Amino acid sequence: MAGRKPTPAVSAFLQPIRRALRCLTETPLSVSAMHHYELDKPYSWSLNDAMGVSLRGLERRDGMLYGYMAWKLIKDPGPLGPFRVTTLGYDYSMTLGNRELWAMHWHPEGRSNFREPHLHLKPMANAEGRPEHLPTPRMMFETAVRWAIEFGAEPIMPTWDDILSDTEQGHVRHRTWSQRIRDLIPS
Repeated sequence: MAGRKPTPAVSAFLQPIRRALRCLTETPLSVSAMHHYELDKPYSWSLNDAMGVSLRGLERRDGMLYGYMAWKLIKDPGPLGPFRVTTLGYDYSMTLGNRELWAMHWHPEGRSNFREPHLHLKPMANAEGRPEHLPTPRMMFETAVRWAIEFGAEPIMPTWDDILSDTEQGHVRHRTWSQRIRDLIPS
């Protein structure tokens, strides 16, 4: 997302993420800095100060959604500028109790040798012949929220699907990177 000044550009970036999160919880997004942003300095957001959010409808099973994204403000001389936010990496995951169901990762400066965006399907990862990292296009936070709902979390917003579709479309219009995973699946 972009803006004419740094703070509005960051606000335009964070607002759809906050809207998507509100489909599941009233817990606010934790942001590493507020109201003053420097160019090319790394910042981040996380869910509940990296403690994750409890998923309604899955409380008895300790259902949790975790989310983290690293990003920075950059100058953009193109039509999106003069300022916009670019993503540096992300980690979204869903757990039930002590069991991670899935995790969407992109850590190009990485914790492992696998630097491309990828998916972990933990219940399948240790099965014989199954890869630990399944390559994906870069994933949006909205996808993680949608998957949490599809895996049994009860949304708190009755119009959650419309909200996620709206925030996804806004992101698709302004992003400078790859396709959505849905766009890669033949109809």
